[in-house]
Amino acid sequence: MFICIYMSLFSQKFVNIANARREAVKMIVDEKIDSEERVIKVVRQMCSKYKVTCLDLKKSGLIETYREMLVNAEINENKQFEQLMTKRKVRTQSGVSVISVMTKPLSCPGKCIYCPTQDNMPKSYLDNQPAAMRGVMFDFDPYEQVRARLMMLDRMGHDISKNEVIILGGTFSAHPARYQELFIKRIYDAFNNYSGGKVLGSRFKVLEGEKILNSKYKTQNIADDLEGAKRINETADCRMIGLTIETRPDWVTPTEVKRLRYFGVTRVELGVQSVFDDVLLGVKRGHDVAKIKKATKLLRQAGFKIVYHIMPGLPGSSVERDIEMFKLLFSDSGFFPDHLKIYPTVVLKDSQLYKIWQKGGYKPYKNKQVIRVLQEAKKLVPPWVRIVRIMRDIPQESIVDGVKVSNLRQQLEEAGAVCQCIRCREPKGKFVKKLKMIKRSYMVLGGREIFLSYESIDGKNILALVRLFIPDGKTNLVVKKIHEIKDCALIRELHTYGTVIGVDKKENNRSQHRGLGKKLMGKAELEAKKNGLTKMAVIAGVGVREYYKKTGYKLIGEYMIKDLV
Repeated sequence: MFICIYMSLFSQKFVNIANARREAVKMIVDEKIDSEERVIKVVRQMCSKYKVTCLDLKKSGLIETYREMLVNAEINENKQFEQLMTKRKVRTQSGVSVISVMTKPLSCPGKCIYCPTQDNMPKSYLDNQPAAMRGVMFDFDPYEQVRARLMMLDRMGHDISKNEVIILGGTFSAHPARYQELFIKRIYDAFNNYSGGKVLGSRFKVLEGEKILNSKYKTQNIADDLEGAKRINETADCRMIGLTIETRPDWVTPTEVKRLRYFGVTRVELGVQSVFDDVLLGVKRGHDVAKIKKATKLLRQAGFKIVYHIMPGLPGSSVERDIEMFKLLFSDSGFFPDHLKIYPTVVLKDSQLYKIWQKGGYKPYKNKQVIRVLQEAKKLVPPWVRIVRIMRDIPQESIVDGVKVSNLRQQLEEAGAVCQCIRCREPKGKFVKKLKMIKRSYMVLGGREIFLSYESIDGKNILALVRLFIPDGKTNLVVKKIHEIKDCALIRELHTYGTVIGVDKKENNRSQHRGLGKKLMGKAELEAKKNGLTKMAVIAGVGVREYYKKTGYKLIGEYMIKDLV
């Protein structure tokens, strides 16, 4: 009897929650409510009426109910509602949703003294870092890691039709070749098998030969191989428009570059750390500056976007040398990265540097020194570079010595640091009406870079950009491996900033889908012709191939290519 009463009350509570959500959604949509404050008032009103709690009417629940009511034609689509319900809007304000996936612990070719080596973790990663914790949670299965992130972003109200994946876990190129291919295929599988908040199809146990992935499941009704998975993703609901891997400069070869393109990789993060040979030797990096320049040249010639990991405060360096390092990054034609991740050196217990520190052989930078280096670095960074990160996401409790604060960007702003990097000028959801097109160019090893952008009249915001590489026509080792890009200008990046808008959708007063990308493409094609080139190749992510097909490009090999004559 008691159980029956309890179940009845329990069932009634669910009915009340469902009714409260439906009425709240209808009221917000019908009354065209346009502020967080008014949404809160509606939620409180429904809580009082239906005797439920505010937790029962969280945004994720309201989003789910809104979608159900749309499907049942009970309400009309309301973009204002969708924007109000989106949680942590910053996650997709750069124009894509970014999803990090971690490989399982495998051997690393490096012996760097600053890297922690923790059991059951990829080298340089700790088990209490957010991305690492997700990796452990899902036994480093790429499919499950992607699926979990998609579900989370979806429930938070973000558009997940355009996604960029970053594969973490150290030197990806050093992992077994079969593992690399299966790992990336599983990432495509996860996107191809997710639609409208649901995982499509059923799952069955993985094939015996795929045990290397430590994966418990393989999705049904999708391609059997990587090439097939890529084809499906070209028109999937959730597309992968960019894929990033981490590697070492000494692992970049023409053959490796071709393999990365086969996987669909569009951006490579290079562990550069320093531009001084004596510093690299002292930290046992295992390569010299010449290798960094060679890797950068090869990647650029293949059209990849290039990210440098830089570590101020390494043993053998100093504040003055680190400032000089940033000067060299943007004055020496052998460097010129597109993006930067700046990680001030810290002492971590599971590293060789910790033992050196214990004996008094090393002192990391303190806050003031780091701030000084970063202030000068920001002055030196050109407007075509994006500073992606400042500080690694290492929990404070794991840092034995060195900078422990997580708000370095905020401290830099308070210190009056001036920065013209792309990230500092992104519109972050703001609509900028009056724009100007700007052309900047600079010489690099192997050719010339042309950077075209749409920016606000005052230059404080950048709305869209294209990176165009004009090869110098000299011996090109990459072209010998990738024949389709011979005699081509290369578009290495086309990006429109602002909150993500779904594929083939348009919204007023939003940066994306205003035609800025097409205008920049047209301008880039004219620049290529001016430089005597008759073909354009685009290093397009698999999920954005359809976009280029609409503008006259064809898939040849792993590039979208168009004749310009």
